[in-house]
Amino acid sequence: MARPTNPARKEELLERCFEVALKEGSFDISLSVYAAGADTSPRMLVHHFGSKDALMAALEARFDAQGEADFARFEQEQGADPASLERVFLALWEHITSPEMAPMARLAQNELSRRLTGSSEGSRRAAVAQTRRWVTFLETRLPDPGTAAVLLMLLQGALVNAFETGDTALGRAAITTFFERWPRRSV
Repeated sequence: MARPTNPARKEELLERCFEVALKEGSFDISLSVYAAGADTSPRMLVHHFGSKDALMAALEARFDAQGEADFARFEQEQGADPASLERVFLALWEHITSPEMAPMARLAQNELSRRLTGSSEGSRRAAVAQTRRWVTFLETRLPDPGTAAVLLMLLQGALVNAFETGDTALGRAAITTFFERWPRRSV
């Protein structure tokens, strides 16, 4: 008979594995890499989580919960004043690319891509829902809701460049240029 898992140890391992995923920028890494980073063995990860797929599902749930909390906190801090969209968007850029948030943002970008191109219908639905939530957040702050998708795509492209090159100034400049040229419509 298998030894029962210790819930506190399982939670500790989940947090350590989450840190490994943040460092690697992906959940789709080997159990050996997770185990080394969590100071355990692959066998013990399987013991606590049942399988690599179950560990990945737990990590994705942990990631989604933190993402939701971060999103809600940012949304509350920024308010809903459409006139301040440029300020909000630049604050979002600074927040996402800050040294504290960059690993989470890089993981989010990579996971969004993995989920959109993956074979799991549930993963694709989660990625589409995440994108839709950001578009809705932006639509409520724009006099022209059609601009929300453009801004989100601008942000995602700038993030890809920032994570690949380490240059956040170019993304900030692109966002600033967009707002300088964006035709303002009455609210």
